Amino acid sequence: MLHNSKMSVPEVKRRKERDAGDDDEWRWIGLPMSNEERGRRYPSRYVSDVLSKEYVSPNADGLPDHVYNQMWIAHKHFSGVRCKDVGEIHLGDTVAIEGGDIQFFMIVKELFEDLKGKKMFCGHYFYDAVETVMGASVRNEHKEVVGVRVLVPQLKSRLFLAADEDNEKYVTVHALDTINRKVEVKRIKPGEAVPLNMARHTLWYDQIHSRKFFTFRDYYEDGEEPAYKQMENGTVLNVMELCSGAGGTSFLCQKAQMFGKSMELRARWAFDICNDASSAYQVNDPSCHVYVRGIDESLMLSKLYETEVLSKWHPKAVKPLTPADKPSKEVKYIFEVRLGDNAPRGQSGQGKDHLLDHLQRSHCWLEYLVQGYEDDLLRWVKDSEMPACEIEMREFVARERAELQIPVRGDVDMIMGGPPCQGLSGLNRNAARLDILNDPKNRLVCVYYDIVKWFMPKFTLMEQVLDCFKKEDALYARFMASAITAMRYQCRIGIIAAGDHGCAQGRYRVLTWSAQQGMPLPSFPEPSHRCPDFRTPVPEIGKDCLVTFKSIESMQAAYPMNLNGDVLEDLPDISNFCMTDDQVYKCPPTRPWQVYLRRPPLSHDVSLSDRIISADKLMAKSDITYLLELLMLHETEGPAALGRAFFCRKGVSRGESSALSRKLWKMLADDRKEAVAAGFLLDVEEGDEDVIENDVEEESSGNESPAEMSSASDGDESSDEEESTSSSDGDDAEGAIAGLCELSDGREGPSAAVPAKSKKEIGGSRSQSKKAVKALKKTSHSEAGAGDSDREDATPEVDLKKERNFAAQTWAAYLDSLEDPLQRSLAELKKVTQAEAYAAELGAKVYHEVERAIQEMQRGGAAMEEVEGEDLRLRDHRSLQCNADDYERMVAVPSFKGAGFRDMPGVVSNSNGTCCAGHCHAFKSDKKEGPRTGVQKNGCAAGGTIKAPTRSLHRSSRVDNHDKGGWRGIELEGCSAKSFWLPSGDLLCPRWCITYQGGKSGKGGGRQTCFGRVWYDEVQPTVVTRAEPHNLRIVHPVQDRVLSIRENERCQGFPDYWVLVGLSTGQRISSGSVPARYTQIGNAVAPPMARKLGLCILTSLMGPFRAYGTKEDEAIIAVRDPEMDEAYTEAHRRGLKSVSEEDGSDAAALQVRISKAQKEDAKMDLVRKKEAALVALSVGSALTASAAARRRNHDCSAASEFTGGSKEIIVSLQSASLSEAARRLLVLKGSSLHNVEKKGNKKRPIASNSQVEKCEIKKHAGEAATGRTRVVK
Repeated sequence: MLHNSKMSVPEVKRRKERDAGDDDEWRWIGLPMSNEERGRRYPSRYVSDVLSKEYVSPNADGLPDHVYNQMWIAHKHFSGVRCKDVGEIHLGDTVAIEGGDIQFFMIVKELFEDLKGKKMFCGHYFYDAVETVMGASVRNEHKEVVGVRVLVPQLKSRLFLAADEDNEKYVTVHALDTINRKVEVKRIKPGEAVPLNMARHTLWYDQIHSRKFFTFRDYYEDGEEPAYKQMENGTVLNVMELCSGAGGTSFLCQKAQMFGKSMELRARWAFDICNDASSAYQVNDPSCHVYVRGIDESLMLSKLYETEVLSKWHPKAVKPLTPADKPSKEVKYIFEVRLGDNAPRGQSGQGKDHLLDHLQRSHCWLEYLVQGYEDDLLRWVKDSEMPACEIEMREFVARERAELQIPVRGDVDMIMGGPPCQGLSGLNRNAARLDILNDPKNRLVCVYYDIVKWFMPKFTLMEQVLDCFKKEDALYARFMASAITAMRYQCRIGIIAAGDHGCAQGRYRVLTWSAQQGMPLPSFPEPSHRCPDFRTPVPEIGKDCLVTFKSIESMQAAYPMNLNGDVLEDLPDISNFCMTDDQVYKCPPTRPWQVYLRRPPLSHDVSLSDRIISADKLMAKSDITYLLELLMLHETEGPAALGRAFFCRKGVSRGESSALSRKLWKMLADDRKEAVAAGFLLDVEEGDEDVIENDVEEESSGNESPAEMSSASDGDESSDEEESTSSSDGDDAEGAIAGLCELSDGREGPSAAVPAKSKKEIGGSRSQSKKAVKALKKTSHSEAGAGDSDREDATPEVDLKKERNFAAQTWAAYLDSLEDPLQRSLAELKKVTQAEAYAAELGAKVYHEVERAIQEMQRGGAAMEEVEGEDLRLRDHRSLQCNADDYERMVAVPSFKGAGFRDMPGVVSNSNGTCCAGHCHAFKSDKKEGPRTGVQKNGCAAGGTIKAPTRSLHRSSRVDNHDKGGWRGIELEGCSAKSFWLPSGDLLCPRWCITYQGGKSGKGGGRQTCFGRVWYDEVQPTVVTRAEPHNLRIVHPVQDRVLSIRENERCQGFPDYWVLVGLSTGQRISSGSVPARYTQIGNAVAPPMARKLGLCILTSLMGPFRAYGTKEDEAIIAVRDPEMDEAYTEAHRRGLKSVSEEDGSDAAALQVRISKAQKEDAKMDLVRKKEAALVALSVGSALTASAAARRRNHDCSAASEFTGGSKEIIVSLQSASLSEAARRLLVLKGSSLHNVEKKGNKKRPIASNSQVEKCEIKKHAGEAATGRTRVVK
């Protein structure tokens, strides 16, 4: 051991003598701390009137760790200790302690000797990376946990200091002889780089870690100044948005004034692969550079531009021009640069043209859009083929740098966005359940962090769905934390509900804040509204990340919950077939939330009029094409043909009407865009005719006419390969129909019990009607009743095995049950006549909507005047055009709360939650409801028809494949359910409604109710990307349509001035640009929540420095949105109240939440009292008899509450002194109150949560099952 050279000779001699003793003997260094110092530092370690002979060292068995830590009573405290093998250890040193086969690192905080002379120390733990939330379980082929790993390797020798709240969960008091060695752990200050010359085995740390909110943040010591400089007044931070969508997250960008400063977050760049969403973003924010390309390509373009172009042509890197420099003779002007590549991409489906893997440098090159001198034509030229053009290149780079069109390192202050969630979402039935990080659908999360690593912004914000906490023990969330922490960023993950910030939906979203080292880590916004329960459970591991109210007082001060009624009441009625984007409000605002949503744009933003004009210009091509095709179909073939175009899967498509589309566009070109038919077209810029015509020709294929329809339907489990039928039955068929219409009157078909309001519910398939017509042409009326012997000659029997459509099979089974061939023929013809009549009626209704849309286009967007305030024109209030079958199904659902397909005519709900229709019944079950009843447990009175298929992702588990060749019919004897038909020949209640979710879909009016109606006093759990009512409650409360685009926007919190753009893509345009706009809304981040997040980051930058452990260091802070507060103030001035305020549901829900919070607080207080009583009684066991007598009454009352008034313990406490047996009895009883595992009638104490957690981590790591909670004390 080396000694201090300034030490005196006698002192050195005494130390040598002392060190000559036992090698394992620990000796204190120096004198004990004074009473004043130890009382100031460690007041809880000292108790007066304690006799050492009565004191017993605590035993950790059955005790919570933090209680055990508090039970030690010190006699003396020291500042240092020495052991010959270990050396000198002082306060603040780091030691490695034994824990079986593993070691832990701790900072020494206390060195003391207890009343029995036992030498102890108390420390503060370090985490290894694998011990933090970054550690993910490793499973074998049997899905068994065999270890734990860090998903993204961290920097070498890096440790993380445990936060105080984490450290308290572990045993921190240990005997000195558990110290294995002294280690060097170097602290790297925030903002400092890790020294390159650091010793190979030197450990280091720079962050503190808390499991609460998955937090990793810079560690500052007391009084240390922040590493970052305060932002100057008027600072603008440039924001890049990845996977930007339609711009929901862009509401984070805003100007704010607080703490006497002004600062702005400005959206500079936005990238998305979807053209529709990017167009919507650009329409609403023209100042932002919006690019339609993937984030892979965007990253590679920035890299190549910076390394190959700026390094050569940047104004600061080139020499000034000289008179000898001449302009290029080949290049007149350079407009822009883009990335070219030949990387492998998808060839079909949703992944068409998408990259299959990460983009490699060898696959890429730069291309320039140049204008030549000779022909003035624009062309793209590869960088390797660019002619000499130094002056032009300098001008191009100078223009680009002035506008910051292409981001490079140093330009980006913040990156935000949310990679696609298809690989995570629970709504995606084909998403991977294991090994999700290797799922190609989740590939872009790695690209996201590659972009962060390249640009190294000050802040990042990632948004993701709640399912990232649900799959594989939050594997995705752990990856996010490890990926950003590996770059020495701070991070914090929170789960926020959009409903907590005013939206009429629940919508949990996972938000990950990260900040560069040395920068302040932003907090999460405290809820501003009291969101109702929307039945979406949070995984157990995510509950520590849930952002909620900080106190009961803040909950009471919040705004009341917003419900569907707050969104819908002031919007006008529209139909399912509405084709007009512009509407007029039904009335002034009736709710406070409507005042907020109908606010005008800010003065520096784009006006609503300009947004609408820009959006109409972009959508003109697809909308005009669609309306022209419908108009020409009506004029050439009549209303019935137009109506049939809206039968299920019979919409007008480019593939079916390519010839018509070409003809129409040629007419437009010839007439120079003059009015066609009604003169309603918008102006199109000169030169667009050829582009439009070529685009239509490229997208069109086939020679079918619009009248050629497919017989497959969405409602049936039918094959896409079914043959189409012609739209006309011929003259003979028409004559046959006319001759037998009178005979069909008075004959009962399968749906004689159809309600009066739905007289069109009996329909037919055209293929069956043609068979019946042909049969009638071969036989006479007298031959029809000849008997059974003539059945095969009269009507050909349908082979069920050849029919692929379930509805057709059911109809054929019904026909087969009719003995009279005339009745069968009449049933067929009745379907045909009603279908034709319904098609004509529907065609007239659709034509009315077409004319209305034409009139709106005649007005033109340019003629629209901007009107301030609440009279703003209503945009995007248009619903998805459901086909005629789904429309009739919505008509059949009554208007009341919780209504859905179970309330359709003929559907019967069973006692166990299943349901039956005449053609489809609940699955069979071998279980019985009771020993004396023969009724099967499935609830169907007739016992059902088939057993449930095995649950699997294989196609064989689908009901249509599982039930091939099974029972078919319209009614099952013993069950009261019946079958009803639609005019198209499909079933009113599809089979998949009955079998969805194991036959229990729609039970109790749940979210996944087929054709379910939402109600005014509810909220949507989550607004999704599609609007088909097949497996979600999305039908309007009283109107027979799904919620419109604007209604979904309002549920998301988008203001009414936000305009969406839908560009027709793919082959089918049956709803024009509408589906794309639904997708944009479902993918968006709720704007009110985004605004609050923006205020949080501005508060962290402009507010006071918040070091760890200080009062200002909070994961949740209260921020106020000025626009929202102003709107609510104005609404209250008018006397407006929300729906929940009027019906009292908000007050009732508030009382329930307060009561629940108070119970939780009382429970925690009781736990703290129990623990305090336990510590007090342990200390009391060492008191003298007189001291015990003075404290007996207090301790007994506390112990009585702690033990539940157990007589055996109270008797022990009333003895002259507290015996060891009584203390141990209390410990045993107390520990059993915390965690008890029942076995028969006995109870035994088990380990606390922290013990189980730490043991599990070490067990997973493949190490000994010993941890911090099992160290020998």
